Amino acid sequence: MLSGLKGFIFDLDGTIYIDNKLFDGAAELIEKLRTSGKKVLFLSNKPISTRENYAIKLNKLGIKTSIDEVINSSYVLAAYLKRNFPDAKIFPIAEQPMIDELISNGFSIVDDPQQVDIVAIAMDRDFDYRKLNIAYQSAIRGAKLIATNPDKTLIT
Repeated sequence: MLSGLKGFIFDLDGTIYIDNKLFDGAAELIEKLRTSGKKVLFLSNKPISTRENYAIKLNKLGIKTSIDEVINSSYVLAAYLKRNFPDAKIFPIAEQPMIDELISNGFSIVDDPQQVDIVAIAMDRDFDYRKLNIAYQSAIRGAKLIATNPDKTLIT
């Protein structure tokens, strides 16, 4: 049944693990797929950790993983912006891992509404009025608003 499939993408939190507990059989399944020649990737919608940290966590939990096998919403956002707005100056409403991803992809991070081309919005547990005001001032002068994704199951 799986012979025609070349690869698999697994969501991380709630599928492979919860918190720091690997689901029973997850490591064995991943290893079996890999030894069968299948490509395995891991996906997270959470922009509050880096791809490197996800890979480190998976390795600690017993699933050998490289950073190139992890995709998160920050990585997808940076790739989208790089392809569509490569010279954009960005004001992120986000936490440091997403900001770091944007910087590592060559984007300038600014907080002057007169310079902002794109307001990149993601999870930000330090969201405040200052950030809201910069985003608003940027938007009314024409900056694009681009959000990663909502997480409707997040409990803070």
